Amino acid sequence: MLKKIISKFRAEPLAEAPSLRLIPSHVPAYKTTSVRLGSSMASARDCEVVYAEVGREKVPSTSWIAYAYPLQQITVFIQGNPESSRESMLNQLQTVLTRLKDGDDWGSVMDEQVRYAFTYKRKAPGLSLFQESSGTGETAGMNAAGAVQRRPDDAPPLQQLTVLLQGTRHSERDTIVGQLEGILKILRAGGNSREDHDDDFGYSFTYTSALSG
Repeated sequence: MLKKIISKFRAEPLAEAPSLRLIPSHVPAYKTTSVRLGSSMASARDCEVVYAEVGREKVPSTSWIAYAYPLQQITVFIQGNPESSRESMLNQLQTVLTRLKDGDDWGSVMDEQVRYAFTYKRKAPGLSLFQESSGTGETAGMNAAGAVQRRPDDAPPLQQLTVLLQGTRHSERDTIVGQLEGILKILRAGGNSREDHDDDFGYSFTYTSALSG
């Protein structure tokens, strides 16, 4: 059964974010949010972020897309067996942080107890990981995580840690990766879920102690 689970995790590709959807030219941008982006998030300039609503979905304006896109995205997925310790899960996240700092863009380890996979995309296709799908309340990142989490119905529950990091095309890679240090502190203090993002820069993570299929 264990070999079957590992094989399933290995074969499941990391899901892509949905294709980018631009605002139709006939739809007015009626909601405007102004923010000041510092050097860690963009290029130390004022930029107006404009969203329009198409049906029940908010989509970024073409001017914001021209400024901020393509986005940079990092996805990290870690799975552990029910008997795996929380600390062993966090140690794997620390390993991912080290590899990203060393310049690795992707990697995976398929251990019998704890497994991880991560990818860094310098020019990610599609929408923000934090963009909500129309009428569902789910984000592109949540959908990507769900694709990895799907497992055989008879598989035992696993522990799961999903981390999503994102920046605009102006963001420094080190700044995006550096958010993992804060996430590790929160997890080691007992936190299981948090998100902190301003438009298209930030993070989201969720730790589940027993993930059922």
